[in-house]
Amino acid sequence: ETVPRGGTARFEVDVNYLVCRSACLMGEARVSVTVPVGTAEPLAPVALAKVERQRKRLPRPLASVDDIEVVVTKDRVEITGPALGPGDLVLYPDPTPGVRLGAPIVRRAARGFGITMPYAVQAQNTRGVAPHVAGVLAFGADRDAPALEFRIPTAPSVEDSRPGDDGTP
Repeated sequence: ETVPRGGTARFEVDVNYLVCRSACLMGEARVSVTVPVGTAEPLAPVALAKVERQRKRLPRPLASVDDIEVVVTKDRVEITGPALGPGDLVLYPDPTPGVRLGAPIVRRAARGFGITMPYAVQAQNTRGVAPHVAGVLAFGADRDAPALEFRIPTAPSVEDSRPGDDGTP
């Protein structure tokens, strides 16, 4: 939509974010702002270059990369694909109610990577949220390292299954 100069423009955004110091915390929010549309000149090339550098630091969706494969079983999620950077693969998991993650197993080769994330669903603790495994995979720990965000539904599970529930003694 085009807004005439002197009018106002409203921007609404659904945001997923990652804040890191000694540990990383993920969050999400829906925010909006209404701003006046002025008569100022467009951003200078230097300012545009700064905006572009910051945009490149944002994690890309996992699905935006060719040759990514995701396999979901009843107790693990496996992601494999091409290496996007030279650094170590770093996982920043996004805690999900009712989903307990085990220690990830990371495999790295010159041409690709693999990560296996074991999980257990505790259906009674999901707080109405569909069980999923989510987070950010970074290809290095520095702030310019390429990163991918993901949110992968877990496999359907049988609540409170116990040995013998399948008809075996």
